[in-house]
Amino acid sequence: MIYFCVKTDEFLASILDKVSLGAQYYCQFDVPLTKAESIIEKLKKRYVLDQTARQRNYRMQQKLMPVVDLVVLLNQSLYTAEKLRLCLLCTMPAEMRPIALNCSEVLRSSYQLEKSELDHFFSVLDRKNRLFYMSVANPLLLKSAKDKLASVPVYELVQIPYTLEQRKQKNIPQNKAQGWTWRLHKEFMLLKKTQLTDVFKKQQQNQKNNPVQDEVIQKELQKLWSLCGFRGVRHCIFDLNRNVPKWYISYFNRKSPIELIVPPYKIKSKRLVSNLNEALKFHKYEVQT
Repeated sequence: MIYFCVKTDEFLASILDKVSLGAQYYCQFDVPLTKAESIIEKLKKRYVLDQTARQRNYRMQQKLMPVVDLVVLLNQSLYTAEKLRLCLLCTMPAEMRPIALNCSEVLRSSYQLEKSELDHFFSVLDRKNRLFYMSVANPLLLKSAKDKLASVPVYELVQIPYTLEQRKQKNIPQNKAQGWTWRLHKEFMLLKKTQLTDVFKKQQQNQKNNPVQDEVIQKELQKLWSLCGFRGVRHCIFDLNRNVPKWYISYFNRKSPIELIVPPYKIKSKRLVSNLNEALKFHKYEVQT
């Protein structure tokens, strides 16, 4: 099936849902917006992405063949960069899941693909090739032709243990020790920590104007608190928040008046668009308004 998303949290939640339900392999890449429609159509034919739920179940349970889903993202950053992000997710039949497989070769055999049609899939369990969400560099921010577009890994898909409170809230069975979630990548954590300390250092010059200091710090923290509210992300932001009272003492020599928060849990919501044209119109309208 194909899932179209226009918000980053919607894209991440779609991937998380599929992986939690058994998808073990992924292939993620960006494509130029001008070629997006033809590439999606090519993938649709290659992996029979228009199958019904009944056909998919028959393929997996009766024919013991894998099925593939495609999650498509066109958020504001990608729209500005004139790109589209695609994430293929492959789910193996239950009998094959405990076995380490070369996903690309299994798909080649199952879908009778040519060598040139093979996409390179990685296992979500492979710690060396974890599924990341990379930031999208804004070409409008380039000051000269010599500047390079920089992007950083923001989110990574991981398995982390459930807390006792989470088990009670969601009625998670005792034999299920951990579950999938997104958390902030260590590079992004370091970047945010550096940005926050730089703001504190800069605001030391406003020692006689506490309200201005608080307003600037609050504004910078709001960027952090507006990130996607997945279980792992909330843990990371809680850890970053713990530094704020210490920084207030170190840089301002006073207690922090800021009420520290974490993003609310991501709640599943209705899809905003159902195809590429709707996604393009969504952002075109946003730009106009």
